[in-house]
Amino acid sequence: MIRLLHIDQSSEVCSLANIKALPEQGYLWLVLSRDEKFDLAGWVLNLVGKPIHPRHLDDITQKNHPSYYDYMSNYDILIFRTASKLEIGPRRGLDSMTFLLFDKLLISIYDGAEKDFEPVYSYVTDPSRNLPVTPALALETCLDYTVNHLAEFKNPLESRMNSWQKRLLKVSRGKAMDWTGLLDFKADLRKLKAICEEQNDTLSAWRSSLRNDGKKPYFHGENILINLNDVIEHSHRMLILTTQFQGELESLLQLHFTILGHRTNEIMRTIAIITGVFMPANLIAGIYGMNFTNLPEVGNPHGLIHILALMAGFTALSLGIFRWLKWI
Repeated sequence: MIRLLHIDQSSEVCSLANIKALPEQGYLWLVLSRDEKFDLAGWVLNLVGKPIHPRHLDDITQKNHPSYYDYMSNYDILIFRTASKLEIGPRRGLDSMTFLLFDKLLISIYDGAEKDFEPVYSYVTDPSRNLPVTPALALETCLDYTVNHLAEFKNPLESRMNSWQKRLLKVSRGKAMDWTGLLDFKADLRKLKAICEEQNDTLSAWRSSLRNDGKKPYFHGENILINLNDVIEHSHRMLILTTQFQGELESLLQLHFTILGHRTNEIMRTIAIITGVFMPANLIAGIYGMNFTNLPEVGNPHGLIHILALMAGFTALSLGIFRWLKWI
């Protein structure tokens, strides 16, 4: 579905057929899906008088395009990739939005169904808030919602991190670790960090462009820079969080294998001590198990008691030596 709004003091839905030129007051906001069959290049050329660069048109048609920023003499293009849900597998949960920013025109192109962009649209046109007075501020408001939505993953990530911390530090006997789930969590963190890095670089590039070229037609004062700094700060916090979780998870994995190694060493130490304690008794039993007749105590009615006492003595001596050496 294509929506065209004329935003001045209020937002008014317009018809594409009735718009022949950019408004003198306010600006236009065109919202459409990437799958929509619409001649965007021709419509912009007729309305603005200048074409969209062919390379930018190719970028617009690509789904899940990485975040980036570029500009021409008459417009800026900004692609912003985000995650709609936490489990961001290879082919699900990733969305990108493309924004074309003109003097009095903002074009928003989103992936997926209309309901996916509806929260962003409702956030910008919320009657309880002041409407953005310029298309640049409207774009900044869309980015602000997207970054804040990504920050909502903080609590679920912390819950999963705490769960894995308990499972990695508690080595259960006879229970295999769910390595698939752990690798999925690591993949989520890695992809989320990549998204945050892309967003941060894109926002920083747009801010640098605004600072270096204050004569852009849509640049109206420093409010856009102040708001953009706030959005970049929120994005940077999420980047720091994902980086911190990645480092903590790697440390937990190392600690987990250290615990496993220590436990294995304790088991081998116990086995070695038991073997050392009973080795003299096994040696005596092996000697008297030979088929010889001229062994000491053979034929003695108290021979068994003497041999058992000898075994017990050597066992006690071994225990005393190990304790003296502080092996046990």
